[in-house]
Amino acid sequence: MNTETVLFLNELNQHFYDACASSFSDTRDAAWPGWRTCLDAADAMRRDGDMIRILDVACGNMRFESFLSDEMGDYPFAVCAIDTCESLARTGSEAFGLPVRFAGEIDQPLSAGNLAVGEMLFCTCDVISRVLAGAQMGFSEFDLAACFGFFHHVPGRKARADLLNRLCDAVRPGGEVAISLWRFMEDERLARKAAETTELVRIDLADAFDLDMLEQGDAFLGWQERSGVYRYAHSFSDDDVEALIEEISPRAKLVARFRSDGRSDSLNEYLVLQKR
Repeated sequence: MNTETVLFLNELNQHFYDACASSFSDTRDAAWPGWRTCLDAADAMRRDGDMIRILDVACGNMRFESFLSDEMGDYPFAVCAIDTCESLARTGSEAFGLPVRFAGEIDQPLSAGNLAVGEMLFCTCDVISRVLAGAQMGFSEFDLAACFGFFHHVPGRKARADLLNRLCDAVRPGGEVAISLWRFMEDERLARKAAETTELVRIDLADAFDLDMLEQGDAFLGWQERSGVYRYAHSFSDDDVEALIEEISPRAKLVARFRSDGRSDSLNEYLVLQKR
């Protein structure tokens, strides 16, 4: 997939979330079962009372932060959440009653050591554009970098591998990266919807980008029967997952790999990786 197509699909998704932030957030209030398993698997979460500093990449409506507030109890932690769509983060943080400090777009590197106990910081960051530019995300020394519900929105195998490397950059040696990989084409209902919407995109957006640039597993989804509203998504295969693990293996070892979530309890595949 060429850079022009990646940028177009990224912009398409940004437009989707800007347009549908409120209604989308209304349907996203429950924690995913896989999150709990990730925390249980991560050595970073067992540091004998030391504060845990977490980076949440593509935080959406901040329901992971709500989950952390419930799960961590009195255990000291701080979180920096980043996303391109601030309106979605604001909508969610208000709904969950989270004490989030909105800092806008970061203009200088942020080390986890700058976070105070209990702090929830939100920064605007276009992760995909930074990855394509070969730039760092600007975050470092975190104990855990989580990226849930986003990798399927990253267009192209190379960009996804580059993002995984950026997540590894963001954690300290011995720190961990936890990601989810959506396998929606294995769900009959979702696969049918994706096929229908993808055909509409081939008609409506035929002149907007090069459809031949799409890769195996790429599809499009709509939203609540709204006309002309599309989001790009990639459904992961075994080969996709293995390729990501192989890509990062020189830098991080696989701690856990499992499937969870959805009615089938297998809609997402999770990887927990520890930086060498």
